[in-house]
Amino acid sequence: MCFATQGTQHVFYQDTGGIIQELWWDGDGWHFSDISTAARAPRSQTPPAAYMFDQQGTQHVIYEGYDDGHMYELWWAP
Repeated sequence: MCFATQGTQHVFYQDTGGIIQELWWDGDGWHFSDISTAARAPRSQTPPAAYMFDQQGTQHVIYEGYDDGHMYELWWAP
């Protein structure tokens, strides 16, 4: 996912423990974020889907919860 307004690129993935992780790139190189832990979000059963809403400057990650099968959305706004 490329965030043109910020000049960044983002990759979201589920690790082997069901935690949603983020790799993101900016002019200073690659960075890592454990977004599940930061958001205190439940573990994921499925790989995440992600999208951005440029007009609002927000990023969204959607996944199915491991323990309850509910759909979850993590989002970030500047």
